[in-house]
Amino acid sequence: MTYTLQVRPAGTSTVVLTVPNVNLKPGMVYTIYAIGLVGKEPELSALLVTDGINQ
Repeated sequence: MTYTLQVRPAGTSTVVLTVPNVNLKPGMVYTIYAIGLVGKEPELSALLVTDGINQ
């Protein structure tokens, strides 16, 4: 399935990063990290890591 992910600071409804077209496969385990700073350098980005297969 393809998803659009949004990153929001804890306790707010403000979207600080949108990651479109994230393709997640059934049976797989993923971790998504938000890396960087909001409004500063380095710019906020997302890192998708495949952790393995859910058995």
